[in-house]
Amino acid sequence: MRRISVLPRVKKHAGILICLLLFSLNTLFVLFPLPYGNGKVKEASDTEDNIMRSVIMGAKETSRKNALSVAGQENRYETRRNITESTLTTKRSKPWCEEVLHHYPMALDYRKLLSSSVSSISSPIHLHPYQYIFNPTRVCNTSNEIFILSVVKSKIDHFILRMAIRATWGRKANSKNNRLVFLLGNSKNSTIRYDVRQEFKMHGDLVMENFIDSYYNNTIKTTMGVRWIAEFCEKARYVVFVDEDVMVLYPNLLKFFGGLIKYQELQLFEGEIHTDAGPHRNSTSKWYVSKGEYPFDCYPPFLSGGTILTSGNVVQKLNTAIPYVKPLKLDDVYLSIVANKVGITPKNNVKVCMGVNKSFRDEFITKHGFVNHYLNIGNMLHKRFTDM
Repeated sequence: MRRISVLPRVKKHAGILICLLLFSLNTLFVLFPLPYGNGKVKEASDTEDNIMRSVIMGAKETSRKNALSVAGQENRYETRRNITESTLTTKRSKPWCEEVLHHYPMALDYRKLLSSSVSSISSPIHLHPYQYIFNPTRVCNTSNEIFILSVVKSKIDHFILRMAIRATWGRKANSKNNRLVFLLGNSKNSTIRYDVRQEFKMHGDLVMENFIDSYYNNTIKTTMGVRWIAEFCEKARYVVFVDEDVMVLYPNLLKFFGGLIKYQELQLFEGEIHTDAGPHRNSTSKWYVSKGEYPFDCYPPFLSGGTILTSGNVVQKLNTAIPYVKPLKLDDVYLSIVANKVGITPKNNVKVCMGVNKSFRDEFITKHGFVNHYLNIGNMLHKRFTDM
């Protein structure tokens, strides 16, 4: 992972500097609290809110600068999820694109699949022959309903990002009747495997299988998450899938899910939608998809994988259908195809912001592009821990 200096140049990153100064003061007693009384630990009740406030302050300043200059983009992580840039988009008529949903394998009655014995429909074509290395079964082992399950897709060696998420919005995401887990693949590096094992022992929030963690295995990682929720966290009422470079404004997430009615839960599949997009046919492209993998010239409308707002009911349907839908290495396109096949239409949510240069707004539920903020926070936490 690229290391980012904890104190970037003040001239260019004034917002991040302010964030770090406030953060260092506000997190001292949370990370290393002092004992008092009978050896109990005192925590400042408003520390988590102060951390989030200072992070958001830096984000607002950064997004303001980015709005003034495209050159303000900070690193290559900022653009890796934007798979529908103008070079990718292929215009096609909507009715033609809808035909993809009927002809993309398998062509069967998925609604019947949801209500019938699976064995009576057809044989699966999308197998998942992987085994759990870490399975945090205790996360959802409760008699009460879990209101929101936050599922973060994370690269195995991104320890710093996971540390920062746990210290910011992850604190509320893992409190009361809400839960947080990270999805990981495996590594060939024995040192990384050892460090991850220690991380799991400490936090117990990693879902990990024995496939190699890579960008082109994101669909395997996503389907692992869907399977894990369906089997081990079926009490989750709502689910939010996010990438590790996304900031979740948790109060807004609570407000959104809290305002839904039962009918909306049954069809909930929202995020930032992309329409009129097609596959890259240039073999040098990161998002190259061959005709053999996907013979059509357009994708059905799909949600950016950076944030997907959904429900436990929908996840159960996706889990039932996935074995009967041919895999595609672009996980966001694939999951939206599966959703469409079971009668769930992806919908746009204007409060989900995956754009790089869009200004930060207080009403956002999620905002993409927080890698540098997370790295600065995580590096500070890591340094404080190793200096003890």
